[in-house]
Parts: sequence; C-alpha cells; structure tokens
Amino acid sequence: AKDFFFPQTENLMDFKLSGKTIEIVDTRSETEDFVLFGVRACDVKSFEILDRVFLSDPVDTYYRNRREHGIIMSLACSRPQETCFCASFGIDAGAPEGDIVCTESEDTLYLDAKTAKGTALLDSLNTLTEEADGEADAAEMKAVYDTVSARIKKLPLAGLKPDAFGAGKTDEFFNAPEWKELSSHCLGCGTCTFVCPTCQCYDIRDFDTGHGVKRFRCW
Repeated sequence: AKDFFFPQTENLMDFKLSGKTIEIVDTRSETEDFVLFGVRACDVKSFEILDRVFLSDPVDTYYRNRREHGIIMSLACSRPQETCFCASFGIDAGAPEGDIVCTESEDTLYLDAKTAKGTALLDSLNTLTEEADGEADAAEMKAVYDTVSARIKKLPLAGLKPDAFGAGKTDEFFNAPEWKELSSHCLGCGTCTFVCPTCQCYDIRDFDTGHGVKRFRCW
C-alpha cells in the first residue's frame, strides 16, 4: 500500500531551457481525496515509519500531500496466516488503526470511524449504510475479535521476540552464516523493495527530453 503515498515513479519537476536561462517548473497538482480500502493492521502501522522519515524536517511535501488526501479504511484480520508475527511488534491484527476500521462478520461489514476524515466519509455514505444495533452488534464484533486473537496466539511465530534485535546486536546478525545461504538464492530482482512497506530508499534521475529535463524520483 505504500506506493499510494510513496509512488514507485514520480515526476518531481521539469527544467525548461531557453538559451542560458533555466526555468524550474513545479509539476505537482493538487491530489484529490482517495480511499485505501482493506489495509491490514501491519501495513497501517508501517505508515508511521514512513511518516517519521518523510514528515520530519525537512518535510517531503510530495508525500505529505498524499497523506493529507488519503483516507485509510483498515480491515481487521479474520484469517491470519501462519507466517504472521504482528503481535510480536505490538500490532493488534484484530483491531487495526486507520481512519475507518472495518470488521467482517459473515455477511456483515462493520465500519467504525476513528478520525475526523473517517467520520466525514461515513457521513457521505449514510444512504448506503445502516446504524449498528447497539449491544447486539458490539457483542458480535467482540466475538470476532476474540476468535482472531485466539488464532493469533496459536500461530507458529507467536513466540517471536523482537528484543533479540537492536543496538549493539547488529554486527552479530550481520555476520550470521545464514545470510550467505539465503543470499545465494537472490536474483537481484528488487521485489523485496515492493514487499517491504517500510523501505524508503529512492534514486533521483534526470532525463533529457530534447527541449528540457524531467526529474524523477524512483525506487
């Protein structure tokens, strides 16, 4: 989901050449509001890491513009996979963060607004939704949450402890023999960059159009 806020390719600006004069053209245009639906708890949490990078001084205004216009509708996990380890990092898969939190229960989708942006969106959809039935629906949502929580505790990686990583331990893991075996299968395709929601590395490339230059950010 990160490419909605941090696209793989982005035209940052253009340079128009006229003799010895260079004109810098800001190619940005106001982004319309958009909705990310079905974002899982782990991906929502990853946005906080990107925020710490791109919203710290100096602020990346390209990223900030998209964050301001983006509305996140997260989806609570109902069938966590065996490879999940979100709980080890304090992420509650059954109660994700987001502007609107969605919870599935058989043929019903519960929507719970958590921010002003989320409330505004639900208000605009009031002709398509129904008000929750108080205690009955609350009990149903709790039952779904309890079921998911119980499943997560039984996952193979439920006991993973992140305290094995951190300051002073990097060298030990960096030189671990397992990396040599794992890297031998690497094709250098860069797919890990697409999969990892917290990777923020990028290149800046300039392309000569024949009558100017276009500057792109890409990863």
